[in-house]
Amino acid sequence: MGSLLDVQCLETSCRVLLDHLPILRTRFVFVEGKLWQVIIRNPELSFSSIEVDTMLPEASQALCLRDTENSSPLDLATSFTLIRNHLHEHRLVLRLSHAQYDGICRPAILKTLFAIYEQEQFVPLPSFSSYVADAQRRQSASILYWCKLLRGSNVTRATPELDPKVLKDVPLRIVQSESAISMPRLPTSVTAASLVSCAWAMVLSDVSGEEDVVYGHVVAGRNSDLPGITEVVGPCLNIIPVRALIRPESTSSSLLRSIQEQHVSLAGSDSIGWHDIVRNCTNWPVTAGFGSVLQYQNMDERPRVRVSGTLTMIDWFKNPFSITPYLAVIARPQGCKLRVSITGTTHILTAEYADMLLDMLCKAITRLSTDLGI
Repeated sequence: MGSLLDVQCLETSCRVLLDHLPILRTRFVFVEGKLWQVIIRNPELSFSSIEVDTMLPEASQALCLRDTENSSPLDLATSFTLIRNHLHEHRLVLRLSHAQYDGICRPAILKTLFAIYEQEQFVPLPSFSSYVADAQRRQSASILYWCKLLRGSNVTRATPELDPKVLKDVPLRIVQSESAISMPRLPTSVTAASLVSCAWAMVLSDVSGEEDVVYGHVVAGRNSDLPGITEVVGPCLNIIPVRALIRPESTSSSLLRSIQEQHVSLAGSDSIGWHDIVRNCTNWPVTAGFGSVLQYQNMDERPRVRVSGTLTMIDWFKNPFSITPYLAVIARPQGCKLRVSITGTTHILTAEYADMLLDMLCKAITRLSTDLGI
């Protein structure tokens, strides 16, 4: 953040930001056995400044690691820590719970903070409570949509069930396989996200032996016609089911079209939660998980903002102890390449099986692109 930072002004700006965005003032409380997210009217600002003898990246990583060990999930998550080293460099560490934001609104939070700091005008951002109210208003229609789509379906297992006797002797750790392939060329009527989704459906059908497959898909959750929905600050990101029928007579173009049409037909039904879908729209077990989750991530993971004339990169903390309990399939465009990864744990797949799934997926993406004749 440069060496000319006004620390007092930054602390005041953090206070204004906290007042401006109600979602940053939320915490969880238990009421009659249920967990509620409530807004605190006037919480104490958690702002601290520390000096370190190391480089800022190392100091930030150490700070975040300590914080994960000492913080409680029921406390107010929002805190600001300014780190300064002997070179008079500064780094602001903002701690939030993922129940307060998603990747789409993260840049908006920081841009608003620095607009306040620079005493610039900033656009009021729609509140997350208005988003929740809109989702509740549309819930009946959303339930009808998912009942129709998922009737007679089941979540597809992406991995064979491992021997429970073997699992007892296997420590829980992350298993990941990653590769980069040429970015598929597509007609204007087809999105890369739909093509990757179609490819994963084909892989699931191959490994499960089922023609009717269901898997989770990460969506922005912002398809409603609510005014300003793209600017809402809150956890709108959602995981919804995708259902694909892979029949012998299906062509690449027909399968792609059906998956893309399914996404378009969502309208505002992308904001209802997975467990609400399972409970109200299916005959699946109430504990039914995702099986596998696909995410096509085409946003900048490290956007930049300008602070006091200095262009600053927004980074995020990768928690080495964070374990995803399902099979995650992620595709990220990087220039002329598409980076694809399969991630799980030793309790759901082996490294060899992850490599096999990744190879099948990359080949399916390439084959689909070729079949389209581009």
